[in-house]
Amino acid sequence: QLVFSTVHGLYQDRYVYRDCMTDVIIQHLVTEQKARIKCKDHVKKIAVYRGRLAVQLPDKVLVYELPGEEEEDNMQYRKRETIAKAMDCNLLVVTSQHVILCLER
Repeated sequence: QLVFSTVHGLYQDRYVYRDCMTDVIIQHLVTEQKARIKCKDHVKKIAVYRGRLAVQLPDKVLVYELPGEEEEDNMQYRKRETIAKAMDCNLLVVTSQHVILCLER
């Protein structure tokens, strides 16, 4: 039997989770709106903070951002950056200015 762990993140009223191993769903918990990002690769980790979203794939980290001001019901994430490096980590964290990959020793 093959079991995959849950990959998800939460920030205030935004819940983000992996769907079908290669997609990311952003769900607004108050309005119940959903948006899908098709990554076309295995989603390993997800991090969300304010209007930023980081998605770790096997060979890169994609950083998405809400355009302009953070509107309550805006779900239109746009790709802002691609970090083209394969990095294995235990925890992925996104802040307002940085992406942090934590390694366990």
